[in-house]
Amino acid sequence: MNVPAHPWLFALALVACAPSLGGGDDDDDDATAAVDDDDATADNLLGLCPDGPPPSTQATDVASATIDGDLLTLEVGYSGGCEDHFFVLCFDGTFAESEPVQVWLGLSHTGTPDPCEAYITEPLEYDLTPLQDAWHDSYGAGAGEIWVHIEEQSVDYEF
Repeated sequence: MNVPAHPWLFALALVACAPSLGGGDDDDDDATAAVDDDDATADNLLGLCPDGPPPSTQATDVASATIDGDLLTLEVGYSGGCEDHFFVLCFDGTFAESEPVQVWLGLSHTGTPDPCEAYITEPLEYDLTPLQDAWHDSYGAGAGEIWVHIEEQSVDYEF
């Protein structure tokens, strides 16, 4: 049985942008997947995508997934180096009933076609508190646990 989450929890921006990797100046204004160690929150936000993530226009490898507190870090790799790359992480709003419950998050990689062939690796970090809030709305207050799947990676989220 799938339990729907409340869509209003995910009315936040979905798209995270990697800085241009093709040379150029590093701007502090670039939207990045970096985390400010002072407040330990991610710049990237997990969003509700009831119909699944948008189709990827560029191939991405998810090499690893780790969770530290409420912060999900994905180590991703892709070809490019000349254009901006955009990533969307989506939750479809349902939990698969098991012990613990499970979710499958979809990662979409889009942007301008990048003619460069460098293999770029970078971390993408996402705040999982909206997922925790959806769990609490479905299962009540208290400690919880969710088995999170992204591509071929799986990680246990305890809160």
